[in-house]
Amino acid sequence: MPSRRDVLRAGVAGAGAWLGGLRVAELLAAVPDTGGTPFTPSSGGAIESRDDLAYLTIAQASRMIAAGEITPTDLVEACLARVERHDPTIQAYLELTARQARAEAADATAEIRRGGPRSPLHGIPIAHKDLYDVAGLRTTAGSQVLADSEAARRDATVVHRLRRAGAIMLGKTNTHEFAFGVWTPPTSNPWDTSRVPGGSSGGSAAALAGGMTLGATGSDTGGSLRIPSSLCNTATIKPTYGRCSRAGVVPLAWTLDHTGPMARAIEDCALMLNVIAGPDDADPTTADVRVPDFTAGLADGVAGMRIGVPSSVFFDGAEADVEALVRAAVPVLERLGAEVVTFDPPDTQYAAASAYLVIQLVEPLAAHEHYLRQRPQDYQQQTQVLLGLGAGFHGQHYVRAQRLRTINIQQWLQIFERVDAVLTPTVPRVAPPKQEAMVSGVFELVNYTSAFDFNGFPSVSVPAGFGETTGMPAGLMLSARPFDEQRLLRIAYAYQQATGFGARRPPLDVTIQR
Repeated sequence: MPSRRDVLRAGVAGAGAWLGGLRVAELLAAVPDTGGTPFTPSSGGAIESRDDLAYLTIAQASRMIAAGEITPTDLVEACLARVERHDPTIQAYLELTARQARAEAADATAEIRRGGPRSPLHGIPIAHKDLYDVAGLRTTAGSQVLADSEAARRDATVVHRLRRAGAIMLGKTNTHEFAFGVWTPPTSNPWDTSRVPGGSSGGSAAALAGGMTLGATGSDTGGSLRIPSSLCNTATIKPTYGRCSRAGVVPLAWTLDHTGPMARAIEDCALMLNVIAGPDDADPTTADVRVPDFTAGLADGVAGMRIGVPSSVFFDGAEADVEALVRAAVPVLERLGAEVVTFDPPDTQYAAASAYLVIQLVEPLAAHEHYLRQRPQDYQQQTQVLLGLGAGFHGQHYVRAQRLRTINIQQWLQIFERVDAVLTPTVPRVAPPKQEAMVSGVFELVNYTSAFDFNGFPSVSVPAGFGETTGMPAGLMLSARPFDEQRLLRIAYAYQQATGFGARRPPLDVTIQR
């Protein structure tokens, strides 16, 4: 007899091949074998307080652990101190596993002293979005529907791989209910607690921005890794569809869902991706492709690369501050040696937005049909409305949407024959006020990000600066051809190092009134 958990996961094998019926081998043939110089992290600088420890990058902390300058226990205690101080306001965590984290930190400290770290993530504090199964903990997906579910019997594949690498789990972070939203109540944005952190991985982004973890996991169906990263001034990569396993992760839309890492720096995302990427027998949608060292060549620069800026669609509706910050990235990249060109997006792009919406509404309805019949009252009102909208579509609408998707993917592949990456805003605006989000749902936040869930191409968000009007952060989105994460991360890292926006900390100890 299948459990309730099995019902939600029943469709995980819905797509055995890559999107659009394309062969993975053909996609890989277009990806250059970049290789590159081994990555050396920068110094963490002077450590004057626990807060400085909590705001180290993973790369910096890993280097200091290996050198015996700090211990995993130091990092865990620094993060937990900030959780105690700030999370009553931010509410990034749904469940904190402090006792377990301290025990794991002590074990990691002893193991590293005996024989050195087993990986760059050994002893690094990590938080998991509450879509990911963690053995012994309940996975609620932020919903009363699963509030009384049994504890998970095993780790999700991504959780297992991070645990095997020596990462230490601090707890589970808040998610918008079933990842079906973009503002993650009740979590607050650490840059202004009257505003949303974005979603649906808002808890993970808020924990990172607040110095309450060094790394985190998230998921992305319409932008849920990149949206909160943009609004909270953190970094992420949504990998190529099939690059990372989704086994043990509560699904939303099977042909749109992606899992991925979140951190405060691009190099940290690369280090986490090194661990979590790769095929998985438990998820038949994963691609059987080699996992490169995503940090190799990270600091080799962008000289000779060609970066495209779309002439339309991806700046439509952007706030003036956001557009100005993103367009200011062009001369930065040009000074670094890249060629920046303008291109026309696919002529199917506006239709693709409608096709995305069909898939994004129909697939969740199929996943939740059982619970909607058994426990409709336990869903939040917004989720009920969205699931109800899916009932208005029929089989022919879904098939047409998937056919248009294939055409759109082919058109994007043609664009990437001419450019190495595409530069756009991550989202059209800075973090909306909570009151506005409660009324409207602020679904315009997916306007740009969802295009790269629809086509499955890899996409990063990296801090792009702060708006003159609000002082709130905005993100730059860079996207590339399938399985070209290595060069994508290299471009994002070059921009990050040239600008340094991600190093700024939110004024959490100052009362913000706007």
